[in-house]
Amino acid sequence: MNDMRRKIFAVLFALLFVAIPFCNICADMIGHSAITLDQAPTAAAGDDWLHCSGDKILDSNGNEVWLTGVNWFGYNTGTNIFDGVWSCNMAESLRSIADHGFNLLRVPMSAELLLQWSRGEYPSANYNSYMNPELNGKNSLEIFDYALEVCASCGLKVMIDIHSAKTDAMGHNAPLWYTDQISADQYLAALDWVSKRYAANDTVVAYDLKNEPHGAASETHAIWNDSTSTDNWKYMAERAGNTVLANNPHALIVIEGVQIYPRDISSNNYSSTNDGDYFNTWWGGNLRGVSRFPVNLQNGAANSQIVYSPHDYGPAVYRQPWFYSGFSYESLISDCWYDNWLYIDDQKIAPILIGEWGGFMTGDNLTWMTYLRQLIENYHLNHTFWCFNANSGDTGGLVKDDFKTWDNEKYEFVKPALWQTAEGKFISLDHQVPLGANGVSLNEYFASSASSSASSASDDKIDLTNAVDMNPNGTADFVERLYSYALDRQSDPHGKNDWVNRIRNGLSAADCARGFLYSDEFLKSGVSNSEFLDKLYRIFFDREADSYGKNYWLDLMNRGMSREEVITGFINSVEWANLCLTFGVDSGGSALPSITVRPNEMIIGFAGRLYQTCLGRDFDPYGLEYWSARLANHKISGTDAAYGFFFSREFIDHDLDNGEYIKRLYRTFMDREYDQAGFDYWMNKLNSGESRLSVFYGFADSAEFGVICSNYGIIR
Repeated sequence: MNDMRRKIFAVLFALLFVAIPFCNICADMIGHSAITLDQAPTAAAGDDWLHCSGDKILDSNGNEVWLTGVNWFGYNTGTNIFDGVWSCNMAESLRSIADHGFNLLRVPMSAELLLQWSRGEYPSANYNSYMNPELNGKNSLEIFDYALEVCASCGLKVMIDIHSAKTDAMGHNAPLWYTDQISADQYLAALDWVSKRYAANDTVVAYDLKNEPHGAASETHAIWNDSTSTDNWKYMAERAGNTVLANNPHALIVIEGVQIYPRDISSNNYSSTNDGDYFNTWWGGNLRGVSRFPVNLQNGAANSQIVYSPHDYGPAVYRQPWFYSGFSYESLISDCWYDNWLYIDDQKIAPILIGEWGGFMTGDNLTWMTYLRQLIENYHLNHTFWCFNANSGDTGGLVKDDFKTWDNEKYEFVKPALWQTAEGKFISLDHQVPLGANGVSLNEYFASSASSSASSASDDKIDLTNAVDMNPNGTADFVERLYSYALDRQSDPHGKNDWVNRIRNGLSAADCARGFLYSDEFLKSGVSNSEFLDKLYRIFFDREADSYGKNYWLDLMNRGMSREEVITGFINSVEWANLCLTFGVDSGGSALPSITVRPNEMIIGFAGRLYQTCLGRDFDPYGLEYWSARLANHKISGTDAAYGFFFSREFIDHDLDNGEYIKRLYRTFMDREYDQAGFDYWMNKLNSGESRLSVFYGFADSAEFGVICSNYGIIR
């Protein structure tokens, strides 16, 4: 990422604990017993390699898989082991990562450390020997090998990331893969050694060739073109990828982007030092060059191993231009994500793996995180969350300072974007070994009917055989019941319309319910904890409280749990998800619905009109059923459905001119013919070089389309 705050906190931790040689603590102190691997399920050697087809990553049997992982740094900082093992047991933490459902561990490392290991030099691993007695007597390389054994035993796969050339907590700030101390040839030698060492170990399934190549136009910077320049990341990625594949033809080659790409490469092939002449984004996040200069491995013969990997962060890390007031899911797609990297997945050029994303759960940073999680879920994008570590200064981590206690709020936020069955079992990338204590192996998953889960990589048709009906009045009835259950009265027209409009414009049902529960009117009612719980059961579960459940919550409240924590528990329940689905509103919680709803006439009508307004024809029955079911069950939003029509092969084959394109946008998103002033405005944008996708989202974000979606009872 392009600021100097990244992992400042990590530097302080690294300096502190490098200075305290925990591995020299007296070994005969009473310590934790070593974790044995004897009882672990046995993995079959060599059956877990992955490859790609279009935008999908496939297992050795051709089944689609979903890589949903996490980062744990330390092998790049000078700790020479995972950071935090100064206060936790390494094996227990690795198992905990698997138990929490992460199926891939991205391990940042330095090229310098790998080169040292290749020469038989083993810098000391700084860990707490009292808490890790099984590591005593092992050098830093042997400890890493042991970590891989632990990962294999719990179904956790590994991606090695060359995070920096030098071993240094701030080494990632160097813009290129080489420095004045580590040459480009030495960088390649490090990759050669590590890929050769683990060529037969399918716990290590991927290599992220280099973390965040970057640099602004006025600085030393990485470029992306067809040259053989020493600073051309595309050229070096080909050399590096071929180096790895020469040792292991089955490894995934994960390729990040750069920071800048010329606005007009025909007139400025990185010759300008003016930042305004370039598209600028996050370090490693600019993959625009792939459209014209794709990476070719082994002269194209090994391109099925390529995965492109942008990094993306929120305004808490750096306030990029697209984080203006009121930014939305649609604006992030049009202003940043699509042109920088999402097009690669959308056009099925290659799979995307977002190698780093995450941050603090506050303000508009949380808004950005929510939108990116939505994108990950909608597109089933592979990803590794940043990060497990507590000591990431400008993002925080999934665990607290002891590296044992999980931050449950953040984990529950990430959890919906982890690969899991309908029953909540986490899915391993190992064919034989289940993922942690609450997981299944790939063989178990693909043999099970759970493959139709809403959280799986499957895109099967929705089974409506036993579906329940959706409330045809949707949002309005949902708001009315909040007045009744929370405030014990009927709505007033002005207040009800205000809430309906806010939900229509993106407010979740959870935040709407909070609005009632934190209103002055409700707070002045002075309800007791018992009365408060009775209201929550009616609001969130649409039923009276059962004695067992109510007593459970009362006991927690009597022991200090806040009302907000209780509300959050109800919001993240399956019952609430089911209830919201029947009203056609976004629950705002982390749980997936366990029911399926049958599309009502309004939703079927919305899907049917897309055929007319966009494609200019009547619907076909199968297509109508497909789109209606996905809309009714919140698989997609109204915008997603319109996107599916406007960027379908059928629509593209019509080869419409800009004028006709705009006319169809008016009919679809505004339910009317164009007005001349508006038509001229949008034509000018297209004729000035703005993309059709950007104009599409301009219409999709309109208030008129929000009204249409609300009237049809779907999420915009």
